[in-house]
Amino acid sequence: VISAVAGFLLLSNLDDQVLWQDEAQTAVIAKTIPQHGIPKGHDGKNFFSQISGGEYGDDHVWKWHPWLPFYVVAASFKLFGATTFAARFPFALFGIATIVLTYSVALSLFHNKRVALVSCVFLLLSVPFLLLSRQCRYYALTMFFSMLGFLAYNRLMDEKKFSGISFVLALTLLFHSHFIYFAPLLATFCAHAAIFYRRKIRLLLKPVVTSLIINLPWILWFSGAKYNVQPGYLFHLEQVLIFGKQYLSDIGLFILSPTLLVGAILLGGMGWWKEKQLTQGKNPFWQKIAWLLAFCILSLVAVWYLPHKHVIVAIGIIVGSLAISFYRKSKYWKNVSLLVIFAIITLSTLLVSAPLYFRFLAPLVPVLGILIAVIVEIGIEFHPLIGGIVIVVALTPSKLMGEYVYEITHHYEGPMDGIVRYLQEHADQKDTVLITYEDLPLKFYTDMKVVGGLTGEGLSPFTSPQWMILRKHVIGLEDSTVRKHASSKIDWNIYRSIAIPYPDIPWQNREDPKEHHFRTVRDADSIRIYRRIR
Repeated sequence: VISAVAGFLLLSNLDDQVLWQDEAQTAVIAKTIPQHGIPKGHDGKNFFSQISGGEYGDDHVWKWHPWLPFYVVAASFKLFGATTFAARFPFALFGIATIVLTYSVALSLFHNKRVALVSCVFLLLSVPFLLLSRQCRYYALTMFFSMLGFLAYNRLMDEKKFSGISFVLALTLLFHSHFIYFAPLLATFCAHAAIFYRRKIRLLLKPVVTSLIINLPWILWFSGAKYNVQPGYLFHLEQVLIFGKQYLSDIGLFILSPTLLVGAILLGGMGWWKEKQLTQGKNPFWQKIAWLLAFCILSLVAVWYLPHKHVIVAIGIIVGSLAISFYRKSKYWKNVSLLVIFAIITLSTLLVSAPLYFRFLAPLVPVLGILIAVIVEIGIEFHPLIGGIVIVVALTPSKLMGEYVYEITHHYEGPMDGIVRYLQEHADQKDTVLITYEDLPLKFYTDMKVVGGLTGEGLSPFTSPQWMILRKHVIGLEDSTVRKHASSKIDWNIYRSIAIPYPDIPWQNREDPKEHHFRTVRDADSIRIYRRIR
């Protein structure tokens, strides 16, 4: 039943909206594989960069991302043709598989079917998980192979057959989905084994070393990419603290409600008191309850209201809260620690090495889903009524579910839907298009020469393109150069302005739940396309 519901939620209306810029990048690069055998950032006509060519060298071989997502899309195109549905379909399948795999991981860790089922239901109702899984991008792969890594690690510690092979396979495929998650997952397993499985740590040594050796050539090769073209905030302490505050806020809004965290603290404190661990001494019972409530309030303040420079304090309080919540010589403690260690290490890695995008939290979604399921189970163990309250609180971040269901059952029209459709109907495939940004969808859906502001290619040859599209919103210096070029180098008297009834919003539709549009925007200005008339 869960798989069937997942199929409906992830596959419905999959091809309704055209690919947006980032999705289209994966798709156009995948289309170069049949010709070259490897992914390239140039197909002989168009460039596919979004950071002025920093993703590849003179040979145009793609270095910015690992290649597995491109091969997945290329295989789908081979089977179904180069369509919107084919671009997203394999990732939606991985999303469905992640839900099933999360059941197996939760059951393997906690030997509790209710925990496993609640974990799956959480993912089914998690709009961020569903949005990320429907993207033609690496997100679904990182979630699936992270979960596969957890399952392989647990089997390895239980000394199951072939667990070492599955461990190496999961880590390697995760690396080639996105290498940024490879080190955090390895570090998580090593730290957890050092704490809880010291006598078995030798079992981990061989597969860890094997994983490193297999991927070392790729680690060295990817290190040659021009990552310094990204803004200088990486490894910058002030930005790390700001990003930490934002990531915690995103987690609280869309994944793990702070109220649920407070509930976990309270449940842990009640359990501690119940087991005579908080009743020792002469303090009255109500003083102990007051202490617990004060700690809960402090945690909320830490997460939501402390200035960003105190985010380290906030993280420390959250970790301490989780420790109080689950440590009662508890059957849950060992494997809850595994999930918490992964969350801490992954977040720490993102804060010092990646720009601030919600999508980087993808592997944390199923992990935190299992953690939520454990909190629900602890509530049910205290009393079914308490468990019910915990479930209601746990579902707070899924308040967008109604909007999501509306989106997958209705037609959506974004700016690129209109631009692609209009040019397909009225342009010649030999024409040239000059566009400020979101050039990659045009490169996927048409065979025209498309010059975008983010590619870094010279604009001087393009003084009279057949088509110009200057989007209302400016996203950065790169797309501003196109606007300046158009205003200073192009004769506007030879162009006719055409308004098409599609909203000129900043993007076609992003995967970030804060920026995602579940319905067509009706109150925005119309897209304008400029056509050369002589």
